[in-house]
Amino acid sequence: MPNTRQLLVLPFIVAGMLLPTRSFAQGPGMGYAFGGPLEFSNLGERSIAWSVGGGGEHVVDSTGVGGDVEVVHFPAVNFRSKTYGYSMPPANAALVSGNGYHHFSKAASNGVRPFLTAGGGLLLAGEASAPTFNAGGGLDWWADRRTGIRLEVRDQIVPSTYGLFQLSLALRVGLIFR
Repeated sequence: MPNTRQLLVLPFIVAGMLLPTRSFAQGPGMGYAFGGPLEFSNLGERSIAWSVGGGGEHVVDSTGVGGDVEVVHFPAVNFRSKTYGYSMPPANAALVSGNGYHHFSKAASNGVRPFLTAGGGLLLAGEASAPTFNAGGGLDWWADRRTGIRLEVRDQIVPSTYGLFQLSLALRVGLIFR
């Protein structure tokens, strides 16, 4: 597994590979970089994390496909009471996903464009990995023809032998570009 520095640099490398060229800006592709908090359930004592990542989308009319890579950072957990205590060091994980997208309006040079997304991926943590499913939605606000802001809420779900359970609810805020 890569070290913490490599995991934190990975989304910026992916975003750099997706930077639009002049001809790309004329086509149906777009890239994005994002960050934000995540709330976890069913992960023991860890309930909050932060993520940063990037990805890209290929959209024709209102339907698209894309993918992203993100690094999830779990802060250290320390708890002390009068009778006992515990401590967990900080940890990192990588999440790679591929998604389908549906935008509720045609591509515009500016304005708000709502979307829904769903897909699957792989969570990589240390030597362990797990398949994931996700669903979410949000808004792309194009400030001009080439740049804008993306707001998204996404739920990551991990299959379990006991059925499906929620892994995280993420609030993503970021930049979009063509």
